[in-house]
Amino acid sequence: MNIKIGKILFQQNVKSALIAHNVYQHKSLCAILRKKDIDILHINSFVIYRQKKSKDTCFTLIDKNLMKLIMKKIKKKEIIRYFNEKISGKSKYDDSNFSFKKTQNIKKIKNVIFLQIFRDSSFKWIDRDRIFVDQLDWFIQTLKILSKVDEKWHIKIHPSSLRWGENQNIWIESVMRKLFGKNLPKNIILETNSINNNDLLKSVDKIVSYHGSIINDAIAFGVKPISVNENTATYYDNKLAFKPKNLNEYEKLLKNKNLKKFKVSKKQIFEAKKLIFIKENLFEIRSSINAKKIFANDDGKYIQNDYTNIRKKIKYNLYYFHQIAQLLNHFNFSINKKYIRKFLKGVN
Repeated sequence: MNIKIGKILFQQNVKSALIAHNVYQHKSLCAILRKKDIDILHINSFVIYRQKKSKDTCFTLIDKNLMKLIMKKIKKKEIIRYFNEKISGKSKYDDSNFSFKKTQNIKKIKNVIFLQIFRDSSFKWIDRDRIFVDQLDWFIQTLKILSKVDEKWHIKIHPSSLRWGENQNIWIESVMRKLFGKNLPKNIILETNSINNNDLLKSVDKIVSYHGSIINDAIAFGVKPISVNENTATYYDNKLAFKPKNLNEYEKLLKNKNLKKFKVSKKQIFEAKKLIFIKENLFEIRSSINAKKIFANDDGKYIQNDYTNIRKKIKYNLYYFHQIAQLLNHFNFSINKKYIRKFLKGVN
């Protein structure tokens, strides 16, 4: 079906296509569009961005040339202000707000496995150098390694997992039973209480995750994380986070007790804050159009209210939509309404 759609678009002399998905069967549509030289614009997490001609990309993959261009238009104090809002649970990124929501932490945790959503595809772009097949394979192999160490490791479920319709407690318990039977390792602990990332990242020694926003967050708190799939930080600068090249290297990192190795410099901390600002604040248009983030398990009334609110603001936002269209003729990303005039300067 997707191949057929691509051929129809070519026959109709379509020059650009805006698509909402770039995973699973939709990659076949992108392949046809690229073959027919049709410009691909992708909308994901309320960010519109242009796909590359030869391979998949994502708005989270920010290189140093793009950073240099953006920093000519954004002040340092704006980045610091947004980060302070983020750690107060008032960012423009729902997952982050859930993570940083104030709760009373009752214990200090030193080593943490941060889970992603297992149901959410990790293949928006393909990291051909990854050492695990997918997130589940990574989790299983990580448990096998950590079950044999003498340190405590805590598993932190994803803050939005229930809204995704994913009960990660069940996933974790099922995997651990299959791996260890009744002899569950006592040093691997599932965190059932809500622990906010603000306090956690101030005291943690080591963290590991497949990829995701927690990698940037950890660096911004001075921790050099372990990540096993290409992500915002490693794409921008491979010195910001560990990305092991093989299973042996990964195991050595998990077992390493030299905590100085897991620290980053003040300069690297600010680099992470810049990446967070761009990814969560600068590129997103959701807050500009009065929209909410919808998850798979949200109820129909919530979704209908969101649709109604967006529709009410359509005429009001029409000029902003034209601005985004104008910008995308010269720039590969949408820009939040607050900043778009800065990026339109000099654009005809």
